[in-house]
Amino acid sequence: MINPKYFATFPLITSKRLTFRAFDLKIDAPAIFDLRTNKEVMRFMDNYKHTSIKDSENFIQKNLAIYAAKKGIFWAIDF
Repeated sequence: MINPKYFATFPLITSKRLTFRAFDLKIDAPAIFDLRTNKEVMRFMDNYKHTSIKDSENFIQKNLAIYAAKKGIFWAIDF
């Protein structure tokens, strides 16, 4: 079980090289789509290949809903 305090405000984690942040649909959907349509990346994924930007938007919305339901935390990573 995840400590409930992490659901009060989405946890932002930063280091010298990386920032872990909440997904942003407009910013992250194109990046997720690029990853999930890359043949080499998908060789290592245990999920389906995205065939449209809508697949990537749905992926992000699903992860945001999981956080809203206090069931899990998924970060976008900036470097």
